[in-house]
Amino acid sequence: MIIPFNNGAELEEKFNQFFQPSAPTPSAEQAIELPEITSHLRLHETNFLLLLRNQIDYEIDLRSLRVLSRDDSPLGNANSLLNAQFRLFTPWGARRLEETGAEPPENPLTWQLQPGKVNHLNAVFWVPSPLGIGTLVIILLVAIGIFLQSWLFAPAPPFED
Repeated sequence: MIIPFNNGAELEEKFNQFFQPSAPTPSAEQAIELPEITSHLRLHETNFLLLLRNQIDYEIDLRSLRVLSRDDSPLGNANSLLNAQFRLFTPWGARRLEETGAEPPENPLTWQLQPGKVNHLNAVFWVPSPLGIGTLVIILLVAIGIFLQSWLFAPAPPFED
């Protein structure tokens, strides 16, 4: 599933709404009991004029997906029943904040989610700042205009005989 967004706050809001939908509950005949999965995404943006540094912190609780026997003891390998991944596509790549060894940077970053555990994902990525780039373009246009005005409309030197 792809969640479209325009900024970090909108991504955080849409992503968190995805796991806590506010849709009406179906009737008892239509209800299928699904395991409860709790999830929370936090995105912290820092503005560096032309670039935005985004730190994403995502926690998803998949403990409800573990397979239990009748006496509530873990049964088998839950990974064989569920193959879930979280991928983060960014324009300039991203890097994991947790140390996982000498892994090359990849785009997209991919995490294999582990059923029966709380999964914590943490990464940093950079994106261009439209506001900062627009401001820079306006400053350059004004500077070029001032230069052209002083060069084209400069008073002519007095004529000497």
